[in-house]
Parts: sequence; C-alpha cells; structure tokens
Amino acid sequence: MRFASTILITAAIALAASIGIRAAAQEPIRPAPAARPQSSGLSGAELFKAACSTCHGIDGKGNPKSRVGFDFPLPDFTDCAAATPEFEKDWFAVIYNGGPIRGFDRHMPSFGQALAEEDIHKLVAHLRSFCADKAWPHGEMNLPRPLVTEKAFPENEWIYTLSVSKAGGAAFGNDFQYEHRIGARAGYEFTVPIEFQHSAGESYSRGLGDVAVAFKNVLFQTPAHGTMVSIAEEIAFPTGKETLGLGSGTTTFETYGAYAQVLPREAFLQAQGGFGLPTDTSKEARYVFWRGVGGWSFTPHRFGREISPMLELVGQKDLRTGESPQWNLVPEAQVTLSKLQHIRFAAGLQLPLNNRQSQSRVFMTYLLWDWFDGPFFSHW
Repeated sequence: MRFASTILITAAIALAASIGIRAAAQEPIRPAPAARPQSSGLSGAELFKAACSTCHGIDGKGNPKSRVGFDFPLPDFTDCAAATPEFEKDWFAVIYNGGPIRGFDRHMPSFGQALAEEDIHKLVAHLRSFCADKAWPHGEMNLPRPLVTEKAFPENEWIYTLSVSKAGGAAFGNDFQYEHRIGARAGYEFTVPIEFQHSAGESYSRGLGDVAVAFKNVLFQTPAHGTMVSIAEEIAFPTGKETLGLGSGTTTFETYGAYAQVLPREAFLQAQGGFGLPTDTSKEARYVFWRGVGGWSFTPHRFGREISPMLELVGQKDLRTGESPQWNLVPEAQVTLSKLQHIRFAAGLQLPLNNRQSQSRVFMTYLLWDWFDGPFFSHW
C-alpha cells in the first residue's frame, strides 16, 4: 500500500478594503443611519434591575415559571461553575443581539437598540459579580487549544484527535480524550489511543496504545494581567502491545507546567515544559520537553465564528543519548463551528526542523466538544 503524505494549507482571512464611490447627482437620497443609544449613566446593578431582573431575578438566580410565563430554564448567574467559563464577548453578544445569536431561546431579547455598548459592558461586569468566589478563573483565560501544547485552563471537554504520518510506512493515531473539571482550579483527564501502523510489505498493526490519566491544578491566576500557571502529573500505562510498536512497554510518569498569557487585541501566548520518567529505562528513555505557541483570534463577522491561527514550536530531548533535541514547527488554525462556540475544529501540519531522517511530517486535526456548555447537536 502506497501512502501519500498530506499537506494542510492554513490561511488567514484577509479584511476587505472599502472602496469609496463618488455620489452622482441622480443618486437617490439615503436615510441617515439610526442614532446609537447614549450611555444612561447608570451602574451595572441599576441596569440589571431595570432591564433584566423581571426574568433573571434581582439575585441573578432566575425567576420561576409562574413569574416569567414560559418553560425555558433560566441560568443561575450565582453558579460559578456555569457562569465563570463564559467569555465576556459572548455575554455581550447575547445581550446585544438576543439569545438566538448563540443558539439560545428567543425569549432572551436583543438590547442592542435600547442600551449603549458602554451600558452592556457594565451589565456584563455585574453579571460576573454574582459569582462571589474569586478562585474561579474567567473564560478569557480559556485560550484556543493548540494541537500539541497542553493548556493551563481546567476544562470539561471531549476531544478526538487524528494524526497521520509516513514514519517507516504509514501511521494513523486516534486519540480519544475526556477532560473533567473539579471545582474552581483542578481537573483530570483520560486519553485512550487507538493506533494503526503499516510498514512496506507488511500488514497493518492496529490496537490499543498506552492509556494515560492526568491530574491538573491551577497554581495561580491574575485576571487583571491575563496570566495563568498550572502544574500537572500524567501517568501512561503500558496497555499497548510493545511487540507491534503500539506501546512503550513501561509505565511512564510525566510532570509538566503550563502557562497562559492573554495579550492585547485577542492575541495570546501559551507554553508547556516538563520531563518524563519511565519506570524501565531499558525500554523507554528519560526525556525533557518544551512547547510554545503564539496566536490570535478574530471573527470575520462581529458575532460570528471565531478563527484562531497559531504557530507552535515543539522540542524534546532524549536524556539517554547525547543527541541534540528534536525540533518541530506546527502551523495550525482553530475555528468554532457552533453558534455557542462549544464545538471547535482545528488542523495543522507538524514539520520537522532537524533530524529529518528519523522524523516525518505529521498531519494533525481534532474535533472538540465542550460538553459542559451543552449537547453536541444543540446551539447550532
């Protein structure tokens, strides 16, 4: 079976330049644009009481059906687990354009023509204040997920990752990952790999790889500066068949730190670094690794899908030999698919920068579902 390598081309969307048109004498008179609402001068709490409390209650917990007159469940803004992961821009979008802009019920009306944008920002700040526990990081720290670098933010997600390479034949990696947040700052994750490998003149080897479980905890976060640092411990068990090249044959403990930094204009940096300690060094070498990624997010339409181009630099050094570290560059992009932004897709190409005899290009892609936000087929 002949295997052709796959190349992904990721391209950013260019902004179109507007072209002025000289007005002709016979051109019809166009109505002046509607005047934008002026700032009310009210505080966020006063705006909430006047515009929102009829449905959401003065305490932010939501009024009962007997009061609001419909069955649609209202959110409890005091529930930190549900309220804090949301982005300010998504709160703003729903208030400005109404519930349907993010796939919610039409009973959430639009206030974009009634409130000034300054007032809506005040409302969002007040909504965030209903969670009194400051240990919960805000959604702004939940940066786009890179293909290789682990994030600092604890999440509730399912991720399916596919990787395709031409290392000594053909290799297809399928990783199924489940992540579950524990409280404000901790979480655990399971990774189950299913591997397919093929060498020239031989049949496919396929089966379970080394299953891993990890625990992550946020050490500190500073929302005002957009900084987060986490530490994690991962244990990979020798569940894959070593004789078929589907596993390492030994239990490996991996310790790492993860860093996230929010930058102006939707830009961001993320980094990860750590080391791996196998229990049997005759089968697997000790190693150190470091990864970094930079990118930014933008929406071609103000409240539409979000696109996040990124560039990762990935390095790893085998401590058993004196060889130089292996370096890879990964250009990639992530795009949100659902209105709620809870379904995301990403793709990229891992390119070896050195040791090309032992490394090959790897096409990588994932489909991500934030299951805590809603069912997979809802909010589209």
